[in-house]
Amino acid sequence: GRFASLEVEIEGHKAWLTSIYLHAQQANRSENLSDLEQALGLIHKNSIIGGDFNCVFDRNLDTKNRDGVGSSTYNNPHSPRWEALAAHHGLTDIYRLRNGNLAGGYTRYCDSIATRIDRFYAARYHSPWRWINIDADADHNLFSGQWSRSDHFPLVATLETATARKSTAHELKIDNSLFADPKVRKIINQLWEAIYKDYPPSIHGHAYTYTKAKDETSELMRQLTREKKQRLFPTTQTRADIARIGLMLASRGPLPQLLAQKKQLLNDLEKLEAA
Repeated sequence: GRFASLEVEIEGHKAWLTSIYLHAQQANRSENLSDLEQALGLIHKNSIIGGDFNCVFDRNLDTKNRDGVGSSTYNNPHSPRWEALAAHHGLTDIYRLRNGNLAGGYTRYCDSIATRIDRFYAARYHSPWRWINIDADADHNLFSGQWSRSDHFPLVATLETATARKSTAHELKIDNSLFADPKVRKIINQLWEAIYKDYPPSIHGHAYTYTKAKDETSELMRQLTREKKQRLFPTTQTRADIARIGLMLASRGPLPQLLAQKKQLLNDLEKLEAA
């Protein structure tokens, strides 16, 4: 196993560019992971990690036999351990983040099987940049020269940064006071139990199940926040919807469907204010 890391600055944001190679032999790969788990300062929440991990995230999605079907028997013992370590630092597989959980794609080809053992990891939440493309680039010039000897395709990822701005009035933030409600805590516990039952880490990996539970909880809390605001301030959401439709009319023109929606919202607002 080999690791290298360098602190850099990207458009004013500090990050760590890290390269990781996990050994092809299982016993040595386990030792590599032990070193990573014990190493302080090698993996950060603002790391951008590129690596050859010699294991895949999902055997059915990230492998392909000659018959075009994923290999459910692909020997993949250390994937959950690496994914759990990445998730602990808030990192996720950028290919899955950008292309979704059903996308295929492979970075290493041999006679019997294709695999996606080469991956990028970076912050899943609150990232200062946005990933706009990531792909195994078969046409890269590394494969056009006389020194091209690798059976791995180069993995190319492109990011962009956005100008910092304050949140707008219409961006919904979770009301943290909801967490003090015993009924809400009970719903969250039931949600996590259901997700861990439907997506067992032994099959999907700890990182996927944990992230799935976090995403579903976030969506639940936004919905509960929205419902609470509607109860306390019944006209707030309607006014926000009217403003949103107004922006759409300004950019798209007087489409009949949008005009009808705005009319209905104005009627709803009038009724709410009269109540």
